[in-house]
Parts: sequence; C-alpha cells; structure tokens
Amino acid sequence: MAENWTFNGFPLTSRGKRAVEEVIEGVGIPKYRGSDLQVPFQHGKRWIKKRFDSRKVVLSMWIKGSSRADLDDNIDAFLKAIGNPGLHSLVRTMRSGEIRHAQAELCSEINFIRKNPGYAKFALELELADPFFYGTVKSATTKMVTSSSFAWTHVNEGSAPITAMVITLEG
Repeated sequence: MAENWTFNGFPLTSRGKRAVEEVIEGVGIPKYRGSDLQVPFQHGKRWIKKRFDSRKVVLSMWIKGSSRADLDDNIDAFLKAIGNPGLHSLVRTMRSGEIRHAQAELCSEINFIRKNPGYAKFALELELADPFFYGTVKSATTKMVTSSSFAWTHVNEGSAPITAMVITLEG
C-alpha cells in the first residue's frame, strides 16, 4: 500500500493527475523552543524544560495534464481545493494502513515550475501549530499479573508523547 496524504478532505494524490513525490520536511521529532536561563555572575546556564515548537510539513508534488489546457485546469482545481485560509485536517495514511491526523494550514505561496507542456512540479508547505500527528485508534491492553514484580511497556501509536494515559489496576 502506498503512503497517501489528504488536506481538508482533498486527496493530494490522484492517479495520473497529481501525486506527492517526496516528504522533504516534517516527519520526525519537531525542534524545541526556548533556551536555558543565563544567571548573572554564575558559570554556564541553568537548564529549563523546553517545549516542542510548531513544525512545517513540506511535500514535493507534481501535477500532470494531457495538454497545457488540461494542466491549467488541474492546477486550478487543486488551488481551489486547498486554498481556503485557516486550520484544516491533514491526514497521513501510512504504508502499513495506519491513519494519523494533524491540524495544518497552508503557510506559503505555491510556485509551479512547468517542466513540460503537460507537467508541473511544486512544493506544498503546510504549518502544524500542534507539531504532532495523532493515531485514531485508542488502545486498551489487559495484562495478568503473575508475580510480585511486574514490568509492562506501553507502545504509543502516532508521534505525540503520551500525556493523558490512564492505568487502572484491579484486583
């Protein structure tokens, strides 16, 4: 299964018309914001906890058309679909079939580079104020404690840190 992207309900890949060629930026751990505190008359700096900053997702894309006029129509349809201002849903369907969601907005201009009469390339740059993609599946795991010492490791789906995990012990 191929990786697919959807922005504001509009599929960024359409067989023969347009496709995401490569993810240039935005997959991985986002950068931190903030810096350590410099105290006067003290050596070095004092560490302070940092938070994740917003991130950009940059997708290298192409659009095709059977003729120059068809290419112009495909570009126009693409721009109408993604050109709405504001925050919209960005959905990434992984090769494994897992679906992850984020909220993004179009944050820069789109410059089409026409390679041939029926072919154009461009970069789609989206900004995520919340820098994480979230999985849609909630997981519930039941473990039986069979000894007095018990270790359990939870694997998080998505790229966001676990912040509101609930562990219920019964017995």
